[in-house]
Amino acid sequence: MCVCGTSRARPGGVRQTLPIASLVLLLGLPVLACGGADSAPGGEPDGTEQGWDSQKGNPTHATHSYLTEEAIARVRDAHPEVEAYRADLVKGANEEIHDLVLSDALLESLRLEFGGTNGSCQHPERVWAHAQERFAAGDRHSAYWYLGILLHYVEDLGVPAHALGVYHQSSVTNWDTFELLAFSNWKPSYAEIDRSDPHLDDPSGYAQVSSDWTASNFGEAWPSTTYKRTFFSKTWTFASHKERAFLSNRQGRSAIVTSWALESAARHWNP
Repeated sequence: MCVCGTSRARPGGVRQTLPIASLVLLLGLPVLACGGADSAPGGEPDGTEQGWDSQKGNPTHATHSYLTEEAIARVRDAHPEVEAYRADLVKGANEEIHDLVLSDALLESLRLEFGGTNGSCQHPERVWAHAQERFAAGDRHSAYWYLGILLHYVEDLGVPAHALGVYHQSSVTNWDTFELLAFSNWKPSYAEIDRSDPHLDDPSGYAQVSSDWTASNFGEAWPSTTYKRTFFSKTWTFASHKERAFLSNRQGRSAIVTSWALESAARHWNP
């Protein structure tokens, strides 16, 4: 969910919601989506079903950037090259290639090839195939950019709506309140990581790992509950302790599974 001008970065990487943003969200007023359907050139819709907010047109430090940067920090000691191509990874991780038509010709062709869906894509293995091909050709900048796109899908599936197949968009009539809650708060918790890396040989397999982990977490937290777009509170102020803990755990676990996917790719390229 990408909302323009609603928060600022505080020292230490935690974003602080500005009063005007809180007022807008509390009143349920329309919010402009950055790079979304209403703002695409020529009226062409751009994919804006963001599980976590992306950087395009976003004045804050995006959640997809935070997640990818955390993954890089966890992998770079063993595989220093991921740090060298940090910019490419982060750029790729901030691409939104889902179910809506994109005005950029390359991204639109990739959306069709990957089988973009509201929650992720049908063929994450094709993203990895592009990354592999570019790496073999010696084009490491493009290889890491494609890998970043794969990480984006892994990250998005850390959001309940994406993992549980609940349709949403970043517009006032279709937004997901978990995304609104996450947009104004980067508060990852790594204290309750309840799974370990399955050490998959194919990094694309971590998209399913992320989805399964998220669905399981939601079912454990709220048994026999059907997820809806409006399930969570819109703001941190009105979120319950349980909602806050769930968000923090989801951010931390999403960063962890992203690091697993990145480490799997790094093993292939730099054994």
